[in-house]
Amino acid sequence: MKLPTDLSFFSSIRRLLHTYNLPTAYQLFESPPSKEVWKAKLNCAMDQHIIATWQEEIKEKPSLRHINSDAISVGKNHYL
Repeated sequence: MKLPTDLSFFSSIRRLLHTYNLPTAYQLFESPPSKEVWKAKLNCAMDQHIIATWQEEIKEKPSLRHINSDAISVGKNHYL
C-alpha cells in the first residue's frame, strides 16, 4: 500500500480545504451539501481568505500603508 505524499491529489485537496477553512473531505463525504450551498460556501470562504491576505499585505508593505483596508472588497476595483 502506497502512503500519500505531499504531492498526492488527496494531500492537495486536504491543504486547499484547510487553507479556506472548509469542512474536511470526510465531513463532505458523510453529508454532501447541495450544489448551490457548496458554491455559496466556497465563494464566501475564498472571499474571506483573499481579504485576510490583503489585510496582512497592507500591514507588511509600507507602500500600501495609505490604503483604507475597510474600503477593500473582492470583485470591485479599489479607487486607487
